[in-house]
Amino acid sequence: MKASELRVASYALFRRGAAASAVTVALCPRRDSGQCGVEARGSGVEAEGIEALWREKYISLTTFRRNAEGVSTPIWFAVEGDRLVAFTGAQTGKAKRIRANPRATVAACTFRGKVKGPVWNATARILPDTDRDAVMALIRRKYRVTKTLLDGAVGVIRLVARRPQTHSVYLEIRLNGPKEDERT
Repeated sequence: MKASELRVASYALFRRGAAASAVTVALCPRRDSGQCGVEARGSGVEAEGIEALWREKYISLTTFRRNAEGVSTPIWFAVEGDRLVAFTGAQTGKAKRIRANPRATVAACTFRGKVKGPVWNATARILPDTDRDAVMALIRRKYRVTKTLLDGAVGVIRLVARRPQTHSVYLEIRLNGPKEDERT
């Protein structure tokens, strides 16, 4: 079965109500390639969420303050199996909020953070530094030229401004199902 046929078949499974059963969905980063680069395993709800997000360039990651107020941030991400991975600065607000409270929501969004799809409940955690290379390889693979240009620009700015390189943390985001008020 070709990758494009598999993608259509998995979509048909979800639309027929098979989302509650355990499924494996192979997703292809390029429409006409015969190789699938991403595979989502798990219950149908999580696989459906991964399938809905994997093509998107940005997700809106909403993390929660101690007073339960949500703060949304558009971020780059990549899909690895049944989880999303991302990176951010170690001293950013979202990293601090994830350390304090792993509850989060994710949704497809624009560059500016305008949500353009269903919202999914999620659990976020900070990965150990040993996962750095794997996460960054996935991000570089997905964002290719854009990531390379951004890294170059940041390097030049850091050199001119004589600022040290900042430490990054790597995030794992696991979907828990659609947000209650988003269900139809």
